[in-house]
Amino acid sequence: MAKKISEKTMPEDKNMADLIKSLGGAQRIYKYLLSKNKNITVESIYKWKKNGIPYRYRTAIEELSTSNNINLMDNAFLDKKDSDNKKTEIISSTGNKNKITFLNNIFLYLLLIFSIFLLIYIFYNNNNINRVEEKIIKIEKIVSSISPKDYSVEIKNFNNVNQIQNNKITKNASKIDEISISNNNLQSLINEIQRERSNSLSTQVQNIDASKINSIYSLLYLMNIKNDLQFSNPDLNEFNDIKSYLRSLTVPENVEIALNKLDQLSILELKSHNKIIDEIHNVELKINNITNKNVNEEKTLLDKFKKLVKITKTNNSTFVYTKSFQYNLINTLSNHNYEKSIYELNNINQNGKFNESIQDIKNLEMLYESINLIVKWLIFEG
Repeated sequence: MAKKISEKTMPEDKNMADLIKSLGGAQRIYKYLLSKNKNITVESIYKWKKNGIPYRYRTAIEELSTSNNINLMDNAFLDKKDSDNKKTEIISSTGNKNKITFLNNIFLYLLLIFSIFLLIYIFYNNNNINRVEEKIIKIEKIVSSISPKDYSVEIKNFNNVNQIQNNKITKNASKIDEISISNNNLQSLINEIQRERSNSLSTQVQNIDASKINSIYSLLYLMNIKNDLQFSNPDLNEFNDIKSYLRSLTVPENVEIALNKLDQLSILELKSHNKIIDEIHNVELKINNITNKNVNEEKTLLDKFKKLVKITKTNNSTFVYTKSFQYNLINTLSNHNYEKSIYELNNINQNGKFNESIQDIKNLEMLYESINLIVKWLIFEG
């Protein structure tokens, strides 16, 4: 009897809201169904008030009502068939909505893609127009900055310089002829003495002892090398014989130093003035050819005029490499002014392109000074 009093009874006309409340509320039902591995949301439980309890939750709800001593009304659960119909109706309605949404989305996507391409096209064309306008402005500035100029004065000055250089060439050519004649005469004399020396180094010839002959031969041999520096590469192949003879004598310290320098130079490849100048010209010509290959633009009269003069900057000073420079270099070498030649080459020695030629000139300077010292000693004291 006490059990019946404690039990809760539910009249048949109790509505679904009261049922949910009597089972402990939507939250309690939600937690209970989750514990039974039923996927559901609290919002779905509230929908039971209108739609009834779905058939799939029947067993779990009956267990919950039993544990709470509540008798469920007969129409609390949806019939399985009704549930399936509603589900089909919902799915069908949802499918129609999804199709409409999908078609709307496709239209929006196409419209968005078209808008993006249109914006990119407008932006690209706008950039191209701006670039063209900038180039036109630059060209107009360049054209406006160019003013007609008369180059007749510059050309006249250049012709004057060219005439002066031609006169120098003619004058130097006559000097070269004179030196060549003197050199041939000297070579003939050396050949004659050499023939006599082969038979009379140790005996007297025409009242001249062997020592005098050796001294004269050494003197002429060294003078021949010195006088022929411009045209012929110095040949020190016979220097060992000269060195042996001179060291058999008592020579001062400065002459001994000069002999040591010649000994060092005898193993090197010495070059004449002409050989050095040719190599310098070839280096410059090679650089100019490489530069010309990289320039494919049309040459104007001004460009051709500028091509005649190459300006090189070194140590914040400006030096000009022209044909005039080559003529000056020939003159300084011909006058044996090796220091000035080295100085001039150093001024245009960009990236060490003339290092080898500078070293060749230094070797000639050492050779020339050493021979001068020995020749003076042979003439005045030897």
